[in-house]
Amino acid sequence: MSDQFSAAPSALGYFYQCELGLLEFLRRDDPGLELSIEVLDDIAFEGDQTELLQAKYQVTPGNLTDGSADLWKTLRVWSDGETRQPEALLVLVTTATAPEGSIAALLRPDEARDADQAHDRLVANARSATTQTLTRAREAFLGVEDGRRLEMVRRIVVADQAHTFEELDEAFGRALRHAAPTDRRTALISRLREWWLARAERHLLEVARGAHHRIEFIEIENRIADLRDQLSADNLPNDLEGLAAPTDEEVASDQRAFVMQLRLIALANARIRQAIHDHNRAFAQRGRWVREELVAVGELATYERRLKEEWERIWLPETDEPLELSEEEGLARGRSVHRACDEAAVEPIRPKVSAPYIPRGSMQMLANELRIGWHHDWVARIQEILAETRS
Repeated sequence: MSDQFSAAPSALGYFYQCELGLLEFLRRDDPGLELSIEVLDDIAFEGDQTELLQAKYQVTPGNLTDGSADLWKTLRVWSDGETRQPEALLVLVTTATAPEGSIAALLRPDEARDADQAHDRLVANARSATTQTLTRAREAFLGVEDGRRLEMVRRIVVADQAHTFEELDEAFGRALRHAAPTDRRTALISRLREWWLARAERHLLEVARGAHHRIEFIEIENRIADLRDQLSADNLPNDLEGLAAPTDEEVASDQRAFVMQLRLIALANARIRQAIHDHNRAFAQRGRWVREELVAVGELATYERRLKEEWERIWLPETDEPLELSEEEGLARGRSVHRACDEAAVEPIRPKVSAPYIPRGSMQMLANELRIGWHHDWVARIQEILAETRS
């Protein structure tokens, strides 16, 4: 059952507006363009030609009739701002359909376009309408001086049947078809869209503070170039660099095996927090690589084998004599092994993968699976702890 007070349609409209801004930016492919959101209009492109876009998203697309609220609310915005941008191209992007014979259909960018007829019909509609719901919109439209109003309508373009959310993936795929190989294009697009939403949020914050803020096309070009490099054959994406570190409470309550191993050698809590942070980022990043099929079958296993071999070189005693260590010496040796593994120069999973949390976190993943350890008697000690935990 739908909730008449739900804000979901409005929220979808704002998300759609942001996504549409990126898609239209990519389609224009103009290094001189600058984009703004909620400044001059829903979306504005400023360059040789200023374009003001109104975005209207309908969850269930209907028809853009002559009396449509989406049409008249848009006309009100443009009428009120007509003197501020007297030469701008005005574009209504809507998921609705402009029926044949409608005013909106006369404003499509096709052979049937007739802006003068559309103007006359809009004027007639505004003067003859009896409903009160859109009175202010019609008054604003009629309030523009006749000659300027006609010129304004001549600059209006209706882009109907725009992509719905379900169709955006395909649209971005076409816009970025040359940005990455087919098998990596989806990964590039998803990361570009994630970055864009964060970038749009920062832009809106600047706008809300009153700054004259614009997003330049070069920012998108640079981001695409960076993502293309991350998705090259000798590299992998680094998406989790900024993942939040665990809190003190989370560290204290963490009972995973690799954390038990760190406590077994009495590692400082601050160092344990770092290890947990590395583990969490490596675990999440590797999981995303696997889900997106960015790593080959067996590639992670080969990498883990290199890590384990490096651990063995560090952990194994230098002589065949049995280790006879006091408790304190055992703890010190364990911390030394852990530190050496943390600093080990292991061949990366791919030549250009340089994020340090990958090898460090992957070591912790091996420790979590009890395939490696730090304390010289770690197997027996961990078995004791696990037995006590289960009893």
